[in-house]
Amino acid sequence: NLGKPLDEDQYVNIPGENQQYTRKDNRTNVGYYLEHNLLFSRVTVSMGALANMNTALDHQFRFYPGVDVSYRPNDNIKLFASWNMALRMPTFTDLYYKSPTIQGNVGLKPEKTQAFSIGANYRTDYFQSSLSSFYNKGKDMIYWVMYSADDIYHSANFELDNMGVELSSSIDFRRLTNGKSWLQDLSINYAYIYQHRKDNEEIYKSSYGLEYLRHKLVARLNHRVWNKLTVNWAFRWQDRTGSYIKYNEMNQSTNQLVPYASYCVLDLRLSWNAPKYKLFAEANNLLNRTYYDFGNLPQPGIWLKAGISYQINL
Repeated sequence: NLGKPLDEDQYVNIPGENQQYTRKDNRTNVGYYLEHNLLFSRVTVSMGALANMNTALDHQFRFYPGVDVSYRPNDNIKLFASWNMALRMPTFTDLYYKSPTIQGNVGLKPEKTQAFSIGANYRTDYFQSSLSSFYNKGKDMIYWVMYSADDIYHSANFELDNMGVELSSSIDFRRLTNGKSWLQDLSINYAYIYQHRKDNEEIYKSSYGLEYLRHKLVARLNHRVWNKLTVNWAFRWQDRTGSYIKYNEMNQSTNQLVPYASYCVLDLRLSWNAPKYKLFAEANNLLNRTYYDFGNLPQPGIWLKAGISYQINL
């Protein structure tokens, strides 16, 4: 039952219930998009623009351009950069939803962003790597926040910029050695994000938006063991900024903020790949680590699973 209050004579009966809808809202979104690509020998330019009108704002069209450029100095390297503008309307949940734990805000403004990115890719038959960076300039970004320890979550606008880098590399040992290596492939991915709030409004904590992953590292290794038996190792390290509210054994809030701790998780999967069938056994969180990834819920310890699949030709 979200929206603006209706007059009593406009209430709508709910079929099968002895209740009525007492609120209503609607909006219409119209968009026209134009894109043009320019292809040269080693340069590609993609340009586009969105003309958008939303009746929740007014009946005026607003324009949001974007451009992507890539350059290939040779067959192995690709350089790229992009820029675009965007707008996101607040949802009806952001505007109107109300419960004992959250309160919407009818005064929310739409989010406005400018996104910049630049990077490079390198690829061969057996190796590939990419490095990219981004900067998102945000205005009136919508987040759910608490202003004190005994408060509920409120939706509010903030001036917030996001920036970061991403690095990924992988190597295929089978192609590198023509299938002679017991190693099959290795991949490493790392991401770093930093947020900068430009407003000075004091908050107690946010629901999710400001508790972001500052560091994330993932490494995977596949290798043969014997005959058709292969092993996949997956290692993950994460470091989340922010904090969560600690609850006691009675599931009651202590109003105590606990900073997120970084953690490492190791997963293992064994596979036997035969022509007609496949067997697998896996152990997630192999070291049985206790950690909190998000919120105040402890994540599962070691988790074992096994299975079989069989191919039937009809």
